[in-house]
Amino acid sequence: MAEFELPPELEKLLSTLEHPDILLTRVSKLLAEESIDLIKQGFRAQTDPYGRKWKPKQAADGRMTLSGPTSRLKGGWHRKEVTPGGFRIAPAVDYGIYHQSPGPASKLPQRMMIPDAEKGIPASWRRAYDEAALEVLRQAFSP
Repeated sequence: MAEFELPPELEKLLSTLEHPDILLTRVSKLLAEESIDLIKQGFRAQTDPYGRKWKPKQAADGRMTLSGPTSRLKGGWHRKEVTPGGFRIAPAVDYGIYHQSPGPASKLPQRMMIPDAEKGIPASWRRAYDEAALEVLRQAFSP
């Protein structure tokens, strides 16, 4: 009886299909990184994910909105959790939540950095996510 070895490309494809969690985790990781990049773009443009301008600073000090002396809020976003089912990102500082969705006692104006659950994912973020996910799939299934 003759032995037959599968071509490496087919081995790769079969391995990917046998272990979908690995592929889904790669997608989640890339989407988390894409989200952090989109947040940084929002800081540069001083807009929320839906393209609305942030309320300006009360005191002009030469820095951009939400860019204090340390820029920890702007530069501290990181992956908190990545699973086959999704991801979580978070800022390095706790006070970011008070800009994202200020409560009645907060004196901070809303300057949303990540999409709101009620409003959903904006079209620009959806396109970026689609492109990122497709790139992972292309890499996984290309010969």
